[in-house]
Amino acid sequence: MDDQGVRKFRERGDLSYNHLIAILQRRVEWRGHSVLMTGIASEVTPRGKKQSSMGFVVERGAVVVGYETARRLELKEGNSTEFLGKEFEVARCLAESGSRDDVRVYMDLAEAQELLELPGRINEIKALECYCRDPKVDSLAKLRQELSEILPDAQVLRMQAMAVARKKQRRMAEDYFAVLLPMVMLASALWIALLTVLNVRDRRVEIGILRALGHGSKRIAWLFLGKSILLGLVAAFVGFAIGTGAAHGFDVFETSAGQVQTQWLLLPIFLILAPVFAAIASLVPTLMAVTDDPAISLRESQ
Repeated sequence: MDDQGVRKFRERGDLSYNHLIAILQRRVEWRGHSVLMTGIASEVTPRGKKQSSMGFVVERGAVVVGYETARRLELKEGNSTEFLGKEFEVARCLAESGSRDDVRVYMDLAEAQELLELPGRINEIKALECYCRDPKVDSLAKLRQELSEILPDAQVLRMQAMAVARKKQRRMAEDYFAVLLPMVMLASALWIALLTVLNVRDRRVEIGILRALGHGSKRIAWLFLGKSILLGLVAAFVGFAIGTGAAHGFDVFETSAGQVQTQWLLLPIFLILAPVFAAIASLVPTLMAVTDDPAISLRESQ
């Protein structure tokens, strides 16, 4: 099919997918071995949905070789090799996967089209469907209906095992997050409240002196709330820095290496929500401070 089908997908920003990769693949003979030649294009996302890439890009003049093919032909990363009459550099040798990917030879889509004399043609578009938690929605039927409007002659095939595993993983992560987040927030609120209570107790004499000098409850309240707000601001900065650094420094999944991006737009949100949360958590101890009788505080200090 025409590779312009990917462009049609991209122009439609309301489709049920996140990533698109145009592919041209064909079995060919290479140095006496059957390999699956696979030309891949850069990943495409719908218009208005900016997302990080989930795959890898093969530069022109380079190939990425599957495990079994690299083993049989004794290819190493950085080697130069001839493929279908053209010189290529082995950019990478993939790890063993136990699938037909082990006999693939990945290259730039345009170069694959040139070598196969199929300009502007592809035979597959890989897509990652959007996650839908609602069990009543048949996402596969929805995808097929959307595709019929753009590429009526194409067929939608789902990798069912992978799709089910991904769906279960997303649901499990959401369920854990729904339980852990309230617990973490509650623990944080109790910790802030406890720190404020201890601060109020240690400052009872100072509070009594301020009240005796004529300072009102509003000023005293702002002394404690201001400290909590300052604590929230510092926590927002430190938390953002630690979280971003950990995300960049630790690759939990190998496929995500180098794809983590700093989300600077979240920092202003943290700088607002964290101080507000800290102020709310310290509200009750602050009320204890402003309602404390200064005469009792000063007498106890004697």
